[in-house]
Amino acid sequence: MSERKGFFSFFKGKSKSVTVFSEEEEKQRSYAIAKEQEERQQQIQLEKEAKIVKPQPPKPSDLPPTELSTFAQEKLEELLRLTQFGGQVILVDHSPERVSLNIVNSDDAGRIIGKDGCTLEAFQTLLRGFIYKKFSTPVRVTIDIGDYRKKKEDILKIQAEKAAKAVLRDGNKYELRHMSAEERRIVHTLFQNDDKIKSYSIGEGQDRHIVLELKEYERV
Repeated sequence: MSERKGFFSFFKGKSKSVTVFSEEEEKQRSYAIAKEQEERQQQIQLEKEAKIVKPQPPKPSDLPPTELSTFAQEKLEELLRLTQFGGQVILVDHSPERVSLNIVNSDDAGRIIGKDGCTLEAFQTLLRGFIYKKFSTPVRVTIDIGDYRKKKEDILKIQAEKAAKAVLRDGNKYELRHMSAEERRIVHTLFQNDDKIKSYSIGEGQDRHIVLELKEYERV
């Protein structure tokens, strides 16, 4: 009788060990799921804090192309071929006074932009010249690639607003770095309705830049 008891006790012990292993395995699985969810939440929070925004691809213009806008698009594509830069040109916006183009699907973005945007500016200058020669009308041309101009504009506004805070704090005028006509227009627009700060340009040629200072009644 004792042998039978001992025999069944063996299976009883085995059964317990299997049950304990199953519970341990379930704990590990639950822990892994919880850990994965925790890491996912942390990643979501980091993305929110970093304000990660995926750039949206430029949308073609809803307006029907004109002879001038089609010429501008084709001429920029020709310039890219001649300079051996890759990419396609999209017409984003246009009017009788303005043409906006985007270069997409290019592996040469850095070289097309150039140092401080100098190559991109050169493309714009050339394209304005070609348009004026053909249509005898001045047209404002804007070329962008990889959302470069939007990012540059945001940085420019941050720098100008920081300078404006220094003017308000110290009461002294502040001279910004030399800028292109387009950059100066952005800064002037930023302060055109400001109650305390006024902006104006000084200098000639490449040295032309903006000065920020208090409006006269703020000095009283």
